[in-house]
Amino acid sequence: MVAKHRKAVRAPDAGARKLAHLYGEQRARAMALSFAAMSEDSIRAIVRDCSRVRLPPLSPDIQRRCTFAYGEKDSDLRLARRAIPRLYPEAELRIWPGSGHCEHMSRNSVAYGAMLRNVALGSASTDRS
Repeated sequence: MVAKHRKAVRAPDAGARKLAHLYGEQRARAMALSFAAMSEDSIRAIVRDCSRVRLPPLSPDIQRRCTFAYGEKDSDLRLARRAIPRLYPEAELRIWPGSGHCEHMSRNSVAYGAMLRNVALGSASTDRS
């Protein structure tokens, strides 16, 4: 990530073009500028914190209320497919076909919001009661 950051600092427009394919033109420019403005120490801290997550034990009742959503092309999906059923067998793992990391929620915010609303109201498949 530090190497990607250095590249973004040198050529912010190149990073914005790549992000535009995933998140749209308007979001991409702001994301590229924010990323370039971060310090390398901040990036290292984010990477460390995101890669060393300890998932807490959850009761079956709480697990039934959990939905984990990943894009089909998300780099973390392989780990999630192993870890979530093992740690949270009552939770739902939702996979968005053709999407990368956070791509579905960005490109299809209405559908993503509807999914969240259904989960919150108990009308999604996560509600098994």
